[in-house]
Parts: sequence; C-alpha cells; structure tokens
Amino acid sequence: MNGDFFAVPLSQGDVPCQGLAPAEAQLAIVGRCTLGIVHDLNNMLAVIQGQGELIAQTESLGIKASRMLRDLLAASRRARELSRSVTRYSKPLIGTPGPVDPARVIRDDLPLIRAAAPTVVDVRHQIAANCPAVKMDAVQLHRILMNLCLNAIDALAGRAGYVLVEAEAAEDGSGDFVLRVSDSGGGIDASVQHDIFKPFFSTRSNTCRTGVGLSNVSELVQSCAGSVSVESAPGCGATFTVRLPGVPGHVFEQPAAAVTEQTEAAPTHILYVDDEPTVTRIQRATLRSLGHRVACFTDPTAAEQHFRLYSDAIDLVITDACMPGLDGLELSRRIKAHRPHMPVILLTGSHEAAAEGAASLNIEEVLVKPVAPEELDDSIRKLLAAVATA
Repeated sequence: MNGDFFAVPLSQGDVPCQGLAPAEAQLAIVGRCTLGIVHDLNNMLAVIQGQGELIAQTESLGIKASRMLRDLLAASRRARELSRSVTRYSKPLIGTPGPVDPARVIRDDLPLIRAAAPTVVDVRHQIAANCPAVKMDAVQLHRILMNLCLNAIDALAGRAGYVLVEAEAAEDGSGDFVLRVSDSGGGIDASVQHDIFKPFFSTRSNTCRTGVGLSNVSELVQSCAGSVSVESAPGCGATFTVRLPGVPGHVFEQPAAAVTEQTEAAPTHILYVDDEPTVTRIQRATLRSLGHRVACFTDPTAAEQHFRLYSDAIDLVITDACMPGLDGLELSRRIKAHRPHMPVILLTGSHEAAAEGAASLNIEEVLVKPVAPEELDDSIRKLLAAVATA
C-alpha cells in the first residue's frame, strides 16, 4: 500500500466472505482492509515518533518548543496504543488456545474502548490482582470484551453516563474467571432479555449496529465452555456477566522492571531492513544516536546479498515483517540458514499475527511498530548480552 485509495475485488470465491451473512461479510471485508490501513499508519507514526525523539536530543530547544514536542510525542505514543488495539480487533481468529492473561487483555483494550465512547461517557475499570488465566485465544477474549463494551456504549445513546469493566476470580473458589460489563443506560425490558443473544436481534432501531455483537459474545463464550448472563431492568442499566473456566495452577507474574547495564562496548554492527525509505532513514539516525553502526536497506533482496558477503561483521539483524517480494519471515529464514545463531528482531504491526511464524524460525524478538528508541535499544542490548553469555 502507498497511501492511495484502492479497490478490493469481491467475488463468491473471496475467502473472508464464504458462508457469511451479508452484514457479517461486509464486516469481514472492512476488517481485512483495516489491517492494511493500520500498517501504513504505523509507518507514519514511526516517522513522527522517530523524528520527534531525534529533535528531543537537540540542546538548543526553548522551553515552549520542548513543551510542544513533549505533547507531540505523548500523542504519538497514544496513537500507537490505539493502532495496536485496532489491529488486535480486526485480525481473524488464530484458533490457538491460551493460557491467556485476562487482566492484560482488558488493559490493552481500554484505550480503544475509551476512543469508541463519546466524551460524555466515563469508561471505568476495576481489575482484581487475582485474575486467573483462561484457556482461549487472546483474540476471542478481545472480541468478547469489545462487543460487550460497544453494546454498553450504545445503551447510553449519546447521553452522559458510565461503562464499568470489572474482572476478578469467581468468589465461590472454583478458580473461574469472571468478567462484568455494566452501564448506566436505559436498561432492558424483561420481555426481550431472552432474545438479546439471538443473531441480528436489536432493541435499537436507530443505530448502525448489525445486531450480531451479543450473538458473537454468546457463541465465543460457549465455545470456551463458559456462560454469559444479563441482569437489567428498565431505567436501571444493565450488567453482563461472563464466566470462563480458569487454568488451574497457572499464574501470570507482573513483568519486572528491566535493568539495563550501560557499559562501554564496541559499537554494534546492525543490518536494518524496511521497504519504507522514510522509516529506514529515521531508524538509521536513531540507531546511530544510540551508538550503533548501521547498514540500511529498503530492498530485502539486496539486504540478503549484503548479509551473505559481510555476515561475519554483522552482530544483529532488524527487519520489517511486511515487505513486497521477500517478507521479513522469509528473509529471517535465509539469514538463519546462513548463520543459525544470528540474533533477529522482527518489526510487525501485530504481535499475535507474527509470533507463530517467528517462533518456528527461532526469531529472538518480535516488536510491534512503531517502536520507541528505548524499547528498541533494550531489545538490542538484551539479545547481544544473551549471545555473549551463550
């Protein structure tokens, strides 16, 4: 994609549309296109963030310019988190069950939920520290949460109110995980509560929703041997409760703060590959500012040839995952075939989409674009330290 509008040819043979109702097929096509658009947006964000970080190193900035730059970088990081949330929600189900950390899934999706809500809607959350792991695809849990929250936002009909997301272990000691999504909307009449999980059923006629959201929630929950219920009354809002079996004995530890030893060492020689010239130029400047030597290529085939000629002088490879002709996974496979222990960092728009392929190739690190300089530098130092101690 180059930023221009493009047409998507549709036919009966299009895989995303097979076996789907018209409304669902349309949503599948939108999701498919969204991933391509987000890829381009991530490249633009990488330029904005990269240039901003480089400007921040300039000593001659005044107080006002420094404040403006700080706001710009904060906005770019916020946009990066929203982009990651959109990618998770738009991609197809992978179908590889967990265990999944539900607390992390909820925290990851909160920025997107808040972005979807009008400014008069207060999106709140209460996440207990004892949330058990659940055995399901992470994307399934993302979709359950997003559908319930969008339904709650719609229930407020643009009026001031709140949406509350709660997560905790079941109080009965069963080890199950409990997710509740509540709203302060108009509530649901008891006469229709038994219909709300049916496909295409909706109590709101003046809406762009398709009526498949709660139906999808019910199907996803049942596929994981869970249950979903609703408590509501007219004028009293609604609370949807999802209960999912926990994974016995599986505990997700909170990641410890990384401690990086800043030691003087010989400059690292990095091979950097990305088909976007502007992104490549920014990353070259960023990596050099971090003290590394860099050989940059926008042509992955030329990068492979360079690696074969000078592999003994290269300490680490960083490559984009999505490139025309020769993608990052195939380039990494060829590099690993030539030097099996060469550290590789794969840059991608979706961690989940690239993780499986990266693991099969023993790629050491997968980072979601745009990557902050300190995040990239931490990964480089970590991989080189692992090589040094191997």
